[in-house]
Amino acid sequence: MRVGLFGGTFNPVHNAHLRTALDVVEKFKLDKLFLIPSSIPPHKRSEETESAKSRYEMLKLACEDARFIVSDVEFNRSGPSYTVDTIDYFLKKDYNELFFLIGTDAFLEIDLWKNYKKLLKKISFIIMKRPDVKDEISILKKYIQDKIGKYNYSEDKKCFSGEENKELFLTNVTQLNISSTNIRDLIKKGDSIKHLVCEKVEDYIISKGLYR
Repeated sequence: MRVGLFGGTFNPVHNAHLRTALDVVEKFKLDKLFLIPSSIPPHKRSEETESAKSRYEMLKLACEDARFIVSDVEFNRSGPSYTVDTIDYFLKKDYNELFFLIGTDAFLEIDLWKNYKKLLKKISFIIMKRPDVKDEISILKKYIQDKIGKYNYSEDKKCFSGEENKELFLTNVTQLNISSTNIRDLIKKGDSIKHLVCEKVEDYIISKGLYR
């Protein structure tokens, strides 16, 4: 079974998250994709983030595709939500192949993550490219060389391969100009968020008075 892991604050989950997830599931023929909301994001201020329960419930409402599964694994640990701990949890499951989804911007800061060198030995990454950045492969090559180690890039496979580390795949995804920050700002101003989030999530936000 081919399984993807897609972590984030999802504060709130929006249509760009869902479209990106669908692109990767279909391109990489994943059987399942776990969406994993962070309980206590280590790099974000807690006062900017809605409660873990609210973010989890909104994800469940948004994930109507049977291949999407919302995981509460990071809610069952105390302290900050470190990716390496989540990966270790899923590696204990009986999956043939595991992939971790990440945007280019986030990957270019992976040297700030806890035990990032060990993480790159444990699981293959799917790096979702930005369409508006020129020479993105060159940027990634330099970053990998400076911060991670020796990798070779295959144009045919669209991936970086290292002797000791797992593969780093690059992929294009549909780009929708939607962000959680923008959605929160619209709500604070009293503006509509229709068509930026799914209808069930919009109803949940309104009924709970979130992001006011």
